[in-house]
Amino acid sequence: MKRTDLSSKLIIEKTIFFLLLATVLTFCAAHYPELLFIAVPVFIFLDYLVYYLPDKIEFDNEHLFIKRKTGEECIDLKHICLVKMTGLSIGRKNIWKIKYSNYNGDGIVRFYPGNVSSFNDFIKLVRAANSNVEVRTR
Repeated sequence: MKRTDLSSKLIIEKTIFFLLLATVLTFCAAHYPELLFIAVPVFIFLDYLVYYLPDKIEFDNEHLFIKRKTGEECIDLKHICLVKMTGLSIGRKNIWKIKYSNYNGDGIVRFYPGNVSSFNDFIKLVRAANSNVEVRTR
């Protein structure tokens, strides 16, 4: 099986956030320029936390591929022990967390699922590879 995207690129959400950011910063610059020293760092931090901290993830029949700035990590599906929905969401998209164990020890990856059917396929593959995996939706 070829690789399938598991994580979303959040194009629409990033665009809306950017437009909101531009509107707030324009308002601050016009009416309260002293707030820019607070507003800009806060928005940059939120932008990083919500949109760029979650990792790009793909999967195939046997592996999970995590693409980070430091490189790509390959995890066997049988080493995944937890798939959990977190409390943080944007609109209807929740951040999910995957906990796994490999030769480096335990690891955690966070992501926004892209396609519901590919996410369901991923859950089925993980359950087939590891019957002890815990999948929590809350």
